[in-house]
Amino acid sequence: MATFSNTYTLLRKTVIGTSPKSLFRGFRILLYSGIYPRAAWFWFQALSRQSLLTDLAVHNRRFVEKPFHRFGRADMPALSRAALICGHYAAMEQMVGDALTARIYLLGESVSLSSTLQYDIVLREPTRCWREGLLTVAWMDRHTGVDLAWATVSIEYSAQTRSWVLLIGGLQGPAGIDRERVRDATKACHGLRPKAAVMEALCELCRLLNIPVLAAVAKSSHVSHARDKGFHADYDAFWREIGGVESGDRFILPRILHHRQIGQVPSNRRAAFRRKHALIAEVLSQIQASLGQELSGMGQVKETGLYGQNSEHASTCRLHDGHQPGRQEPLAPGFCGDLI
Repeated sequence: MATFSNTYTLLRKTVIGTSPKSLFRGFRILLYSGIYPRAAWFWFQALSRQSLLTDLAVHNRRFVEKPFHRFGRADMPALSRAALICGHYAAMEQMVGDALTARIYLLGESVSLSSTLQYDIVLREPTRCWREGLLTVAWMDRHTGVDLAWATVSIEYSAQTRSWVLLIGGLQGPAGIDRERVRDATKACHGLRPKAAVMEALCELCRLLNIPVLAAVAKSSHVSHARDKGFHADYDAFWREIGGVESGDRFILPRILHHRQIGQVPSNRRAAFRRKHALIAEVLSQIQASLGQELSGMGQVKETGLYGQNSEHASTCRLHDGHQPGRQEPLAPGFCGDLI
C-alpha cells in the first residue's frame, strides 16, 4: 500500500510553494483521494513506480488530478481511468521508445510522421479534446498550422483478450472558416478527406506497433455525450461506414480500410483514383520510414505494409480485404495489474 511518506513526497514534487493556490491544489488532491481511495492508492503507487508519470506530474501540475476527472469514456470509474493512463504511457515507452515518448509528452513537440504536398501526419499530446484520450494523431496543414482532422486515442490493455487495443476516443474536424480549408485539402489530395487520411494513419500505426485491435467509442459512451447537450457527432454512423462492428460500448474497426477496386471506378475518374491511392501509399510509406528506425532499434517486428514500395496496391490500386489481426502476447502483462 502507498505509504503516507510516498504520498507526501509526490505532493511535494507536484505542489510547489505555500501560496493559497498551491495549498488549495494540495487540499484538492487529498480530497479526491478521500473520495476515490482505491483509485488514489493505485495512482500514487504508479506515480512512484513509473518515472515518466512522475516527470509528467512535475511538468504539468494538473496531471496528478487526471484520474479523478471525467476522462476516456462516459461513466468510466476513477480506478479504470487511472489504469488506462498508466497502461498508455507504459505502452508508449515500450512501443515507440523513451526518446520519442519524451519528445511528445515532456518536450511538447509535434512529431511529423509524414509530409506530402502541404500536409503532415503529426503526433502530439492532446491540447484540445483532452478528455477523449492521451495522444493526438492529426492531419495538419503545414502552411497554416491548422489541423484539418484529428483523432484522440489511447493505448489500452484488454485483460479479457490479453492484447493491446488502440482506442479512438474522438475524431474531430475544424469549425467555422477552417471548414473551407478541409474542402480545399480534399480537392488538393485528389479526393482524400482529412478524416480518411487520419484513419489510414491509425491503421498503419496499429500494424507497425503490432496492436491487434483498433476500436472506437460508440456515441453513447463518448465522454461528452451524457453531459453536453450540444454534442451532435454521429460517430456510430461513421464507424459503420468504414466497416466497424458494434461490441458493447465501442466499435471494433478493421485495421485495413476497405477501398473500391479500380474496375469499380468510372473510367473518367480512374486517373484521380490512382493519384489518390498513390498519395495514400506515399503517406503510409513515410510513416513506416519515420517509425522504422525506432522500432528496429527496439527489436520490434513490423507487419508488412499494404502500401509499401513493393505493394501491389501502388500499381493496381487494389486492397486485399478480410485481413484478421493475429494474436500476440502483451508486452508487459503485469505492468499495472499487480497494483490493483
